[in-house]
Amino acid sequence: MPGQALALVEPLTELSWADDTSAAALTEKRRGIRSAPSGGQITLKLEGTVPDWMDQVLDGLSDLLKLPNDWDGYGGAPISERIVRDSVLTLLMVAQPSSPPPCVVPLGSGGVQLEWHRRGLHLEIEIYPGEAPTFNCHNDQGEVAEGSLPADRAGLREIIRGLA
Repeated sequence: MPGQALALVEPLTELSWADDTSAAALTEKRRGIRSAPSGGQITLKLEGTVPDWMDQVLDGLSDLLKLPNDWDGYGGAPISERIVRDSVLTLLMVAQPSSPPPCVVPLGSGGVQLEWHRRGLHLEIEIYPGEAPTFNCHNDQGEVAEGSLPADRAGLREIIRGLA
């Protein structure tokens, strides 16, 4: 339903793993992670409009789930399913359905960085195991904004609106 707000039907702890990896299940409404270490998929039960960025983000996160121990040659930790869920939920909290998709980058700590470099803005959201997400943004004039979620959610939403 275009224009309807997106909402999670179930809270974070209720996001579930499905063992069905059939082609139909993998592409159903393009809402799941298609390749997880367990051979299943993360199922996001959403209602409303699926964000334009969802497919690209899920593809990137799916690739990160395949990273082994020491993926970077410097002891890089694998990315956990929890970090993937936290990454998606962070984006659902701060991005609009029509926001541009971020680049999804693994961090050596086992975390994920979501980053945008558009329209003179450079935004990075870092999601680490066991910590609240943080963000850092600077523009080409050297102005800097940083904060953490959920405390600085409104400010981060405004920054992401400026990326469109």
